[in-house]
Amino acid sequence: MARAEQLLNRYQQTILTAFQEVEDAVVAVYTYRAEHESRVRQVEAARNATELSWARYQGGVTSYLEVLDLQRSLFGAELAASETLQRELSSTVELYKALGGGWPVRDSLWAVADSLP
Repeated sequence: MARAEQLLNRYQQTILTAFQEVEDAVVAVYTYRAEHESRVRQVEAARNATELSWARYQGGVTSYLEVLDLQRSLFGAELAASETLQRELSSTVELYKALGGGWPVRDSLWAVADSLP
């Protein structure tokens, strides 16, 4: 009787852990997606500022240093957007794993190798 109760408790804990992993993964996907969308808007704003600065430089209104500074800011924004996209995609994979998904990497590699001439 005690053994059955112990197994039941372990089973319940496993289920609770699985639900927690799925919930954490879903929250991560939505959080990183929202952050990535925000970073994309930041890139657009930085790109517009850089283009405006370049036009101002060509018109003789501002120095080239301002153009370079805004290009540096644009690069930083693009890098941050890239990093958040990577986190969003990784969290999507983690969600897939938490839901019990998987893919036969070895089988697919052998299939590709067999299809080669």
